[in-house]
Amino acid sequence: MDKRAKDLLRNLIAELRRTLLGTWDEAGNPLRGDLDRELERLGVAPDGTLTPLDALVNSTSAERRARRVAEAQLAGLPAEERPAARREIVERAGYTWINRLLALRAMEARRLIDETLRTNPAYDGLSEALYILRQTQPDQVSGADGGWWAVVEDACRAQSEALPGLFDLEDPNAALRPSTPALLSCVALVGGGVSGFTPEESDAAFADPDAIGWAYQFYQQEAKDRT
Repeated sequence: MDKRAKDLLRNLIAELRRTLLGTWDEAGNPLRGDLDRELERLGVAPDGTLTPLDALVNSTSAERRARRVAEAQLAGLPAEERPAARREIVERAGYTWINRLLALRAMEARRLIDETLRTNPAYDGLSEALYILRQTQPDQVSGADGGWWAVVEDACRAQSEALPGLFDLEDPNAALRPSTPALLSCVALVGGGVSGFTPEESDAAFADPDAIGWAYQFYQQEAKDRT
């Protein structure tokens, strides 16, 4: 893989991590990411304290499942162990969702699946999958996410039989999901929106057979640098 492609993946992974998992300021203090805030919104405080599930007003089935999964993983733990266990829930969720988006992007760049995430000017700046969904099933695109959750879930479902370890929608590691703004940001980045790079350069990077390997290395790099 050439340097330009590596730089694209490095910048992409850094942005995805920053969005979903947060980062650190210059003094080394943690800055919370989207998944951390989402878990707190679902009634799991940073120290692991749980708000009663019935206190979640107007929650979706996916949000209730995420809360139940987190509660099951924290139940029975001593109070002093809950913050670390909670951080592990967030980290596993971030890793799983980033992995899924990268894998789908690599598969579409290699023409193994239909265009799913890539921004395409021919479809009003949408991906082909989202454009078709909006034309054929408008009821699925009426929410704040504009249909992106349906596109991602459909793509995962289609690949889950062949790759259940990565795409199983019942995976408890993926029960905690990004907020709608974070999902839209991540999809835009993965679909070819990394600043300073073209969608065509993104295609080439993800078509490279070493793309996922380099992405994994860059995913671990921030933590290694901090250490």
